[in-house]
Amino acid sequence: MRLNLATALSAREAMPVRAAPHWRQLALQLIAASSDALVVDLTDGAAILDDVREEARQGRCVFVTLWGRIDAAEAALAAAGFDAPIFHYAPDGEIQRRRKFRAAMLTAMRATHRVPG
Repeated sequence: MRLNLATALSAREAMPVRAAPHWRQLALQLIAASSDALVVDLTDGAAILDDVREEARQGRCVFVTLWGRIDAAEAALAAAGFDAPIFHYAPDGEIQRRRKFRAAMLTAMRATHRVPG
C-alpha cells in the first residue's frame, strides 16, 4: 500500500495532491498557505522539488520516500541544493524513525509559524 493510499484510509491528517498541469502551481500555493507543514514524497522522482522550492528553503517541508529508494531521493535532494533528512516508509505506509520524523514535523511547523526552536 503506497503512502498516499494509507493516508486516504486514515483519519485524513494528510492529503495527497494531484492537479492538472495548468492548475498545479496554484493548487500547491493554496495548500502551502493553509498548511502547518508539507510532507513531500520523493518516491516518484524529484520533479515536485521545483514546485516546493520556496517552502523547502523556509524549512517548511519534511521529505519522505518509499523504503529502498532513499539513495535516489537523497541524490535528488542534494542535486536540488537542499540539505535535509529524508525519512523512509515501509510498503504498508508505516513511517520509519518515528521520533525523528515527529521532530522534523515540529521543526517544520515552527518554521511556518516563525516560532523559535
